[in-house]
Amino acid sequence: MFDTTILAMLYLSLVLLFLFFSFLFSIFFFFFSLLYSSIIIFLLSLFYDLKV
Repeated sequence: MFDTTILAMLYLSLVLLFLFFSFLFSIFFFFFSLLYSSIIIFLLSLFYDLKV
């Protein structure tokens, strides 16, 4: 009984850590994609201005 409760608590903490890190990674990926797209749009606008 005691060992199973310790295992359950460890499993729950691992699941919570995994959810937390996936949440952080999704936020980081969202900001990175926003930054990347803004840089691409900026470069495209510069290239367009140079061509025109």
